[in-house]
Amino acid sequence: MLKVAILGVTGKIGILLAKNIIASNEFVLSGALTSNENCFLGKDLGEFLKDKKNGIIITNNINKALLGAD
Repeated sequence: MLKVAILGVTGKIGILLAKNIIASNEFVLSGALTSNENCFLGKDLGEFLKDKKNGIIITNNINKALLGAD
């Protein structure tokens, strides 16, 4: 499985990508990046997507977001 991070995860395309990657059997979501001003900064991505918690914390630190990605 390919580990993927999404930059701009709280935008329209980022949300679509996140939902599809989470549902995928070929990819694993490993990180989620957003802007410094985003009100979802520090929140669990699953909760942001109105799903169950998944342990992926939305960050504004690119190094943290890309840490587990391939």
